[in-house]
Parts: sequence; C-alpha cells; structure tokens
Amino acid sequence: MTNSAPPALLGRAADLDAAITAWEKLAADPHSGPVAYTVTGEAGMGKTSLLHAIVDRINAPTTLYGTARASAAEPHDWFAAATATYERPADTDPLAWNVLQQQPVDGPLSLPDRALLRVGVRALRLLTSGEPALIVVDDLHWLDSESLTLWAELAATRGLPAMLIAGSRDPDEAHHPQAVTHVLTRLNALANSHRCTLTGLTLPEVGQLVSRGGEPRVSAHHIRTIHRRTGGNPFWINELINAGTLTDAPLPGRLAALIRARLSDVPDSARALARTIAQLGETVDLELLANLIDEDITEEITTLIETGVLTTTPGTNGPATTLSFRHALAREAIASTVLPAESTALHARALRLAQSRNDYSGIVRHAHALNQTEVTVQAALAAGREYFDRWLSTAALDMALLGLEVQPDNIDLLELAGESATQQGDFPAGKEFYQRLIALSADPERLSLAHLRLAAVAWHEGRVGDMWTCLDRSEALAEEGSVQYARCLTGRAQALVWAEEWGKIIPLCEQAEPLAKRHGLERQVHSLAVSRSMAEHHNGDVESAVSTLEGVWRNAEKLGDLRKLARAVNNLLLIQMGRLNDDEAWDLYERGTKAVGDFGMAIHGGTITRIGVGRAIEQGLQERAWQLLHERLPIEADPTERVVLAAHAGLIAVERNEIETATTLYRRSLSESINMDKHWAVTYPQWLKIALACRGGDAAQISEAVRTYRDSNTVEEHRRRAHRAVAVACAALEARQSPTEVRTFVTQCLALPIVPGAFDEAYSLCVALRFHEGDAAGAVSVAESPEFVVPPQAPLRASILAIVGRAHQHLGNVEAARTWLLSAERTLRRWPGHRRDSIDSLLKSLPPEGVSLTAREREVLTLAAAGLANRQIARRLEISQRTVEVHVSKILAKTKTASRTEAAAWAARHFL
Repeated sequence: MTNSAPPALLGRAADLDAAITAWEKLAADPHSGPVAYTVTGEAGMGKTSLLHAIVDRINAPTTLYGTARASAAEPHDWFAAATATYERPADTDPLAWNVLQQQPVDGPLSLPDRALLRVGVRALRLLTSGEPALIVVDDLHWLDSESLTLWAELAATRGLPAMLIAGSRDPDEAHHPQAVTHVLTRLNALANSHRCTLTGLTLPEVGQLVSRGGEPRVSAHHIRTIHRRTGGNPFWINELINAGTLTDAPLPGRLAALIRARLSDVPDSARALARTIAQLGETVDLELLANLIDEDITEEITTLIETGVLTTTPGTNGPATTLSFRHALAREAIASTVLPAESTALHARALRLAQSRNDYSGIVRHAHALNQTEVTVQAALAAGREYFDRWLSTAALDMALLGLEVQPDNIDLLELAGESATQQGDFPAGKEFYQRLIALSADPERLSLAHLRLAAVAWHEGRVGDMWTCLDRSEALAEEGSVQYARCLTGRAQALVWAEEWGKIIPLCEQAEPLAKRHGLERQVHSLAVSRSMAEHHNGDVESAVSTLEGVWRNAEKLGDLRKLARAVNNLLLIQMGRLNDDEAWDLYERGTKAVGDFGMAIHGGTITRIGVGRAIEQGLQERAWQLLHERLPIEADPTERVVLAAHAGLIAVERNEIETATTLYRRSLSESINMDKHWAVTYPQWLKIALACRGGDAAQISEAVRTYRDSNTVEEHRRRAHRAVAVACAALEARQSPTEVRTFVTQCLALPIVPGAFDEAYSLCVALRFHEGDAAGAVSVAESPEFVVPPQAPLRASILAIVGRAHQHLGNVEAARTWLLSAERTLRRWPGHRRDSIDSLLKSLPPEGVSLTAREREVLTLAAAGLANRQIARRLEISQRTVEVHVSKILAKTKTASRTEAAAWAARHFL
C-alpha cells in the first residue's frame, strides 16, 4: 500500500513525532535548553535517514550538522564539518577559530587548558544568535576525543537554546567507547530528552519496503524469508532489492564481501569458528557446538559476539543456549567461503551427532548437505510433521522443501508441503504442491483430501466455481460414512458459509456432526459448530450464535487448534463488532487478534482486518481504518482479501484527496480480481472506480463506471449488499449525474422499487434522489418520517444528513439546516477530506444564527438577486409593489446589508 513516508522512515513515525514535540517545547522556551534527542542502533537501521528527516521537518533558522569520519579521524572533526559554511562570529579569537575549523595557523598555538573548548562552546552559542537551533552529530561513535569532549560540554551548558541531536551505534563499536558512553549519558540526563533505539522492521514494514522497490507481488512466504535473511535491516533489504536477489538466490559477491568485512579484524581462530557455525544452520546449540569442537572456544565466541557477528539466545534458566548470526545474510556470506572438503567433514560429524540425539531437523540439514537422499527424506517427513503439528508451518515447509530437492516426486512430502504452504497463507505454492500430488497419486482417500484442500485454495483465490468443482470431486472420491467423507461434509458446510447459502447449512451440519463425532474428529466438530452458528445468526438467533462461537474459542485455545480459534474469532467479530459499543467492540477486536496470534493472522488476518476497518468506517475513525489497512495490505496472502483491502484503502485515499494513491490502489485491486468470480470481491474495484470518476467529474466516465459496477454481478448478489449500490448512487448524484440515470442504475441492480421501506437503505436513497430531482420538500418529508434511519457507515451517513440540511436550506429553514449539517459535521469530526470540507463550506454559507428569512422573503430576495425590479417582482409573485418594498426593507434589516446589491451578494453566499 502506498504511503507518503519515505521508505527509510518506515516504522519510525513515532520517533519523528517525538523529535518534533521536543523541538516545539524548546521553541516555546529557548532558555530551557539544551534538550537532547539520541538515536542509537546497529548499522543500516536508518539512523542517518531519521536525522535528515528531523532536520527537514523542523527547518530551524540555524542548523549545525556534522558527520564523523569512520577512519583517520582528526581533532575537532565535528566542529569543522558543522561550521564549514559559517563565518567566524565577532569577538571570537581568529587563531582559535582556525584551529577548530582545521585551518592552517602560523606558528605554534599556545592557549591555556580547555581554552579551545570554551571558545568552541561560545562560538556555537553566538552562531545560534540566541534563537532555537539544531546542533546535530551523525555517527557519534566515530568522533575524535576533542569533538566528544565538546559534545559533553554542550550537554552541560545551561541555557543553550539548542536541540542536541546525536546518532550513534553501540559505544562498544566506538573509537573511544568510554567517551561516547559519557556523552550519551549526559545527553539522556537532560530535561525533555528523548532516546530511541532503532530495531529491525516488522513483517508488515518489510512488505511495504519491498513493494516500494518496484518488485512484483511478493508472497507472504517470501516476505518472511526476506525478513529472516536481513533481520528487518532496511539497508540490507534495499541492497537485496537493488541486486535483484530478494528471495533465496545466492548473494552477489559485492554484498557477501561487504558482510564479511566484519570479520576482517578478528583472529584467524574466531574467523574459522564463524565458518563452522555458518555451516550448521541459522541457530546453533552450544552443546552441539561443544561436542563437535574438542577445544575451548570461549574466547572466539566472545570475540564474535563483541564484533556483532553473533548473538545469543538465553536458555530457560538464564545462560545462553544457542548462537545465531544477526541475520541470515551474514551466515550465507560466511558459509560461502568454506571449502567443499571442509564442509563435507563437518556435516558428516554433525550428522552422526544429530542421529545420536534424534534431532530430525539437524539430520535433514546435514544429510541434505551430504546428498544422502533416503536419510534426508525420512528425516524431513519426521521433522516436518512435528513442526506442522506444533503449527510451525514455515519450519515444516522448509523441511518439506529440503526433502523435495532430493526426491521431487515424494507424495508424502508433497502433501506436507501443500498443507504447510496453505497453513501459512501461501496459496499459489499450496495449489502447486497439491496438483503435483494429484498427478502422481492413485490413493482415493489421499486424492479426496487434496481436492478438499484445493477447494479452500480456490475460495481464497476468488474462484468460487472451481471451489464447488473441487468439493464435488473430493466427495466423489470419499467413501460414504468414512472419515474422509466427514471431512468433505465439514468442508462443504464451511463453503456454504463463505457463499452465504444459509438455508443449506443447518441440515448439512445435522448430517455431518454425528459422523464427525463417531470418527473422533474434534476439529471438524468445532468447524461445524462455527458454520452452524453463522446460519443461526443469519436466521436471527444471535445469542445462540455468540454463545457457540465463544465456546469454540475457549475449546480451541485448550486444544491448541489455532485454525479453528482463528475462524471462531473471525466470525465472532463479524457478529459482535456492530452490536457492541465502541470501547467494547475494539476491546473484543484487540483480544481476538491477540488470541489468534501470528499464525491465525497469517490465514485470517485479512478478514479480521476487514471487519475492523468496517467498524472504523462506521464510527468515522479514518486514521484507525487507514492504519489497519496500511499494516495489513503489504503482507496479505489471501488474493481476495488483497483486492478488498486495496479497494478499501483506495476509497479512503479518495476521501483524503490523495488521488494518485487511490489510482494506484485501484489498478492493483482491479488486476488482482481479473480471474475471480467471487461476487463481493469483484465489485470492490468497480466501487473504487466510481469514486475516482466522481472526483474527476467527467459525466461520461461516471456513466461508464456505474454501468461496469452494475454489470459486475447478478441482481441477487447486488441485493445482498444493497448499501453499496446506494453509496454508489449517492456519489453519482453528488457528482451531478442525472437522477433519472441513477434511478435506472439502482432499479437494474436491485430489481426493487425505489420507495421508502422497499429495502433497508431505501429511505436514504429516496432522500438523495428527491433532493437532486428538485423536490427539497419531498426529501425533508422522507427524512422526518418515523421509520427513517440513517446508514451506519459514517461517510454515507454524513452525506445523507448533509442532503437533508441542504433541503432545509433550500426551503428557508435555516436553523433546521444548521442542525442537520452540524450533525453531519460531528459524524465526520475524525474523517478529514473532501466530504468534510464540503459540509464545512455549507455551514459557513448559512446565515449567522438569528438571521431567518421567511419563505416569501427568500422568494423576493432570490428574484431581486436575479436583477428584477420591485414592480417585476410584484407581478411575478402576484402581490402589490408596496408589499415587495416592505419585504425588501425587512430583508436589508435582517441581513444587515445597505443595498439591494449587498443583499444579492449575501444571498449568493448563503442560499443561492
């Protein structure tokens, strides 16, 4: 999803805001300075980018910015760099200034102790001219000792009107560790100081960064691979993007050499140990390492940790039990330097050790490296099944892929790979593995299960027709009454929920539940309970549905059944989010997402996010809806959810007048939906297309977009989401599309009469149509009927409220208009954009409170503003000229205008 922040600032918005807040406090009281802002983190985390962003955003009158040198540092480096473009302040000793600026001086310099330090501080103070200034150092850890002493002194200079901003790595990596620690300690001790430590990007942020790199759609599995390889380090992610090796391709030589540079200064024994560890895997057990290497390696491990090559993971009771590289790229780069004979000998020893410990994942890695096919396959199946049963689908897929590398046609491995891939949301990979299995297997039960899994994949990919075909094939291969037949019935019940065929669900559940219980299929029993609960909810038995889903939630947590837990949470949110008050709804949402965890969000995250976005839109919480979409869209694995989330984000971008962003999201949503026949996914891009056309204002484009939306689905499907057709109709009307054309569109979509009460949103549509047809009184009459209910979605609700306000305004009911428009404005108080701007303009156009013209006075003023004389007005209204003169006099008094011309201008501002 597109975002206005530059890639280097992904995940750093809060840190940037903190800097702005600190600056604002200093600007309000300059003599309270100095204040400090420190940014720490390992190389590549974006410290420099954040410093530049802070400087750009603050745009202080004076900015003194200096960067340290990584090598060959000289005394006063920072001062010389920061003041390079400044003239020497008056009353500053020229000789001392030249020394601080590293300029040539004639003869030896003889100054009292600390005199240069005092001159430097005084010069910086003079350069600020007593106004708030930014004093910035990048790469503090590389500063020379004199510059560090100056920075420590600046931090101790009371009343200095400056914000001291420092970027640094860990002091252990510094040229002068103790001095850097001293400076950071002083800076962080200042009042209003802020310290942030930059860590690796999260999975969603990695997804955003990769998509900005111009890459085509990257799967969720590959995003996790990129995150694992780089540790979320933005520098390395960008390097992989530039090198075109985002997934599992070997590192280009330049990148590998850059990574290995960290080992250039360590002893040969430590470098050799690093090569050994790199071959053993991404994490290495210390006990395993000790058994492989007979000599004491404590010193080498300590060296590799201190240089940042390795990190440790604590054991249960405290001491470290495993070693790992900071990110997988480091391991790859170092492992590539190992000679084949050295590698073979090490893997042979490691394999024997792994076999003695029944370490199946270790056996897979080492047997694979030694080309031992049967050992690799058997261990891959054992390790993969163990990981899969623990819901570690990524690890299970890794094991299956290693096994398939040596035996591509192994049916057991294909089944494991298919299950693992779909379990983590990588549907294209899952489909490929199942199709290969079907081509190779002759076992009816296994084939039935593969088709059942492909049915789920087809649904997620938006291919509803294919889903029913796969279900039919699966059932045809399963023996009636068998375990597999129970699974088939359970899968069909879930498919009926997806397809919203409510009438078929409960009879099917009644058929399937006894069979699932007889075979001890507890997960299928839970799945059927969820399907039944959704049918009950649709039939109006909400309490029973909620009770069932809460029960499944509890039982799934006890059993560790994360798939059913996620589905129960998803459906409970679907039912409850709209019924609970705001705080309760968001509390349930947070509890649900926390309960399902990373695995549940991998599969159901798109649906759960969409439910949250829907509630945020109802409440008019634009920023919350935008943030939910912003976080989810880059990592969404489900193709149909990607379509919907992208379209939702595009619709909000249109509201925010971010048309370029909305257009990009429209193209993405449309391209993803091309081969889909899932009705609700297909219509979302068309909805966004209409919103964009309406903002553009081209009548022909709006008409074409409206027709495309109408033709995208059947009448039955349009009726299921009639509110969307009404939103489309209202948008077209507001864009000055013909009410006749809009009536025709809605009638063709819904095949229902457009009269109040014909369907839930008919009242709102009637209000909008009557107003735009010129029947303001009719619009007000519908809105004031006891049955009138405004739409639940805040944007549409505000638009309807505003239309009623405009109708009252046309009728001269100024205070009624103000009441309705204020209600519309309150609805959008947290929904900025063109809709709110329009309502604000309408409110400003109303006469001040207390100015109320009668209907006759409005008629007289309208005709006067059109240029008619009193005599012509009298003839037009069939009243006497004297009566017209009385009305004009009252109008001038009420509007506080001095002439007919001023009154006409007043009328143009307020109701014409």
